Amino acid sequence: MIIPPYIHRDPDHFVTDFSEYTVGAFPADWTQRYGVNGTQLVQAVAGSFSGKALRITKASTVKQFMSWDTVPLVADVEILLRQRNITAPSLAFPQAYIGARAFGAAGSESLYGMAMFQHTSSPTLYRANMNKWTAGVYTADVIPPYNAPAPNWTTGAWVWQRFRLLGTTLSIKTWLDGNAEPVSWGGTVVNSSFTAAGWTGIYSDNVNPNTEVDFFSVALNGKTASSAKR
Repeated sequence: MIIPPYIHRDPDHFVTDFSEYTVGAFPADWTQRYGVNGTQLVQAVAGSFSGKALRITKASTVKQFMSWDTVPLVADVEILLRQRNITAPSLAFPQAYIGARAFGAAGSESLYGMAMFQHTSSPTLYRANMNKWTAGVYTADVIPPYNAPAPNWTTGAWVWQRFRLLGTTLSIKTWLDGNAEPVSWGGTVVNSSFTAAGWTGIYSDNVNPNTEVDFFSVALNGKTASSAKR
């Protein structure tokens, strides 16, 4: 039996390094769920895991969410993403968000989103937080911003983000590529705004920075999202 490249041998795991997608095209098994903000195309990228990455170019503040449809609709999920910015951000403008438990239509979007962004007063520091949209209404800092661990962030550096949702307990952490993953979560909150199953994917809602995502891993049923594609 041949296992498709994006499906982990454990049926509760789904992993892509974007190698299975066509360069210059929107990834085939992902879907745009809200508005269109710029472009989301797989490109050849030196320094990425597979030589390919999803390049997200931004053009407006339109909320844009793309779900990975290979992953079933779920509530309890853990997501691991690696990304970097390829243009300089405005201070505190996030790179691509991790989106989970997403549902609704344009103008009435609901989801949890984990963000990574520059510190406003110390641009070489980077921070993470978690926000939400409820029927189109934004709530910041459901998990308040926290400073990610050293070393400091630089433009173009690959950054890992892990987002875990189990029942009403939501947790986030982030760290620079090449460094050990922190043992502890950077932030955790109990929040019951959305408990039903929804889409899992990548989300943006600002005009910059443009980013590249070269690894996206999902685990279900309380398992840990894998950092390896196998």
